[in-house]
Amino acid sequence: VGEGVASWLSEVEAARRVHALAGPVVSEIRRRVRDATGGLTLSAGIAPNFLLAKMGADVNKPDGQHTVSPTVEAVLAFLSATPTRKVPFLGRVAEKLLQEVLGVRTGGELLEAAAEAHCLFSRGRADQLLQVALGWCEKERGGDAGAMQKGISFSDTFGSSDEPAALRRQLWTMCEGLGASMLAAGLVGEKLTLRLKDSSFEVRSRAAPRGAAIGSAGELYARALPLLERELRRGGAAEGGVPDSTRSHARLRLRPIGVMMTGLSRVRAA
Repeated sequence: VGEGVASWLSEVEAARRVHALAGPVVSEIRRRVRDATGGLTLSAGIAPNFLLAKMGADVNKPDGQHTVSPTVEAVLAFLSATPTRKVPFLGRVAEKLLQEVLGVRTGGELLEAAAEAHCLFSRGRADQLLQVALGWCEKERGGDAGAMQKGISFSDTFGSSDEPAALRRQLWTMCEGLGASMLAAGLVGEKLTLRLKDSSFEVRSRAAPRGAAIGSAGELYARALPLLERELRRGGAAEGGVPDSTRSHARLRLRPIGVMMTGLSRVRAA
C-alpha cells in the first residue's frame, strides 16, 4: 500500500510540474503564431481537461490565455464564477430555462441547483449539466490515451409521439447531449446513426451518409433531422401533425432512443 501511495503522489507531483510549464509554453506558441502571421492573435486555455481548457480560452479573448490549476478548489472556483452562457453546449433555450425557473446564472449556482435541474430536464441532460458544473470530463478518464474509441452515443427516455414537432424537439435534446459529450471528449465524427423505436417496439437504425467531421449540436441535428423526416413520411405523419389523407393506415408513433457518431477523430488544437 505504501508503495502504491508513493507512486500516486509521484504522478500527482509530475502532473503539477507539467501544468506549471504549460503557461510559458502556450505563451511562446502564441508569440510564434503572431510573428509568423504578421500579427494574428489567438486565445488559449490551460486546464486539467479539454472542456475546461475550451472554457478558459474564452476568458481573455482575443489575445490572451487563462489557466485553471489542476486542483478541485481551483476548478470549482473557476466554474462558480463562469456565466452559464459561457458553457459551450448549453444553448439559449436551456440557459433561459435555468435562469427563469431556477434563477441559475453561473456554474456555481448550477451545482447548487443540481437536484432541481433533474426535475426540469431529462435525466441524461441533467446529469451532463451536473458534470460540467463539477468540471468533470468523463471521456478523458482512464484507458489508453492514444487509443481512439470506435463510437460515441447519447440516449434518453422519451414517450412515443406521432407529432413531428414533438419528435424534432426530442431529437434536438439528444443531439445537444451528444454534442456535449463530444465536446468534453474533444471528438468529431463523420457518420451519424439515429435509432428509433416504433409503436410495435421494433428498433429502427437509420444511418446518414458519411460526411465531413462534425461535433456540435447544430451540426448533429442538421445531419440527423433528414433521417427522422424520412421515417415520418414513410409512416404517414404529416407536417404540423395533420394526418395525410392519402394514407389509409394510422399515423406512425415513434420514440427516438439514441444518436451515435462513428468515424471519430480528435479535434485539432488551435
